[in-house]
Amino acid sequence: LSSILTNKKHIPLAYGLLMGMPGIPCLYYGSEWAEPGEKAPDNDYALRPCFEEPKPNELTEFIKKLIRVRQGSDALCNGAYKNVVIQNHQLLFERCSEKERVIVAINAADYAYTANAGELNIIDDKYRTYYEVFLYSFYDSDGDGIGDIQGLIDKLDYINDGDDSTDTDLGCNGIWLMPIMPSPTYHKYDISDYENIDEQYGTIDDFKQLIEACHKRGIRVIIDFP
Repeated sequence: LSSILTNKKHIPLAYGLLMGMPGIPCLYYGSEWAEPGEKAPDNDYALRPCFEEPKPNELTEFIKKLIRVRQGSDALCNGAYKNVVIQNHQLLFERCSEKERVIVAINAADYAYTANAGELNIIDDKYRTYYEVFLYSFYDSDGDGIGDIQGLIDKLDYINDGDDSTDTDLGCNGIWLMPIMPSPTYHKYDISDYENIDEQYGTIDDFKQLIEACHKRGIRVIIDFP
């Protein structure tokens, strides 16, 4: 690395990447001191130098810390990999196991970089908390005695107001709807048309409005399909 990288400040970043990526990291002897290794035209002696004694420095201490972090992290050792941000000078990726989630962030630019909330919105279903809703009895927006889609839209702020700095909502980031398609039964589990909305609950346009409002709050919506 010390021989290949023109910007020596990138050497620690490269080791951060090495320890964060999937696989088994391996250090070539002497690289923990950023010792250069030059390949000569007629032999490899300079590429594989001999050292009389260790040459520890700040990079060595940094690598030691990375090794200990990796060894103590189930996500870094066993977790799945997922890209979050990939740019010319920045790389953010997620390592996730059943026990923990780790974000590895590499910034090779000579200026600070901040990933916006949209880029870091990496929550997938296994980390979501769903709020199950039976529309029939949830909230009635038009006074007919039956809950409806508009009633759910009116009460979305109770489930999640989309503002992580508040604690007045439940904080759920998923909604699980019991069936909302046309059905002769009040619970809607005897569905007669899978491509429409039961008129007691509203219209397709109401449903589209619900999805749009949910997505603005970072809420995913799933529907129970019997």
